[in-house]
Amino acid sequence: MKNPKSKARNLRIVLSTFVFIAIGLSALGFYFAQDWLGTYAKSVGQTMAKSTINVTGAQGLAELLQALNDKQLIVTKLDSFLSPAQNYQSQIINDLSKYAANSGVTITDYNVSSPNTASTATSTISGVGISYVTITLSSPMQITSFIKFLKLIETNLPKMQLSGISISGETSSTAVTVNTLTIGVYTK
Repeated sequence: MKNPKSKARNLRIVLSTFVFIAIGLSALGFYFAQDWLGTYAKSVGQTMAKSTINVTGAQGLAELLQALNDKQLIVTKLDSFLSPAQNYQSQIINDLSKYAANSGVTITDYNVSSPNTASTATSTISGVGISYVTITLSSPMQITSFIKFLKLIETNLPKMQLSGISISGETSSTAVTVNTLTIGVYTK
């Protein structure tokens, strides 16, 4: 038989060699695994970036279409606020006559001025002019009817705004005398 010391020694050499080989193979496997994971992470990142761009592009397109629809509503609403300069006079006279009839006020005279597109000092929107209509009302009238008439003017579409008024009180606390009423009409 051989020496038991040499058996232990050989076994220790074999085991040490096996441990070094296992450590080397582990380090080499770790290096290749890390390299493969890095390459895979880059490809996943590029794929995610492409899919995010496509989703963002589709969402951006949907948002753009929604914004265009919203702007169309604004344009439509703006058209209802402004009276066309060509036919604003007949429209305003019809509106004022209707409001007078609804409130119980009688209009005796209309004085319509031509559209003034140069008066941009009072208008901050390009292309919007303001024209003035001066009306004379039959006096005296009930103050409640007059206030109702003013409210109808102020809430009108196309937009009209009270610009000037000449008013005086009567001996009765429920009646007023209105000499003239100037109304600004916004035209395009």
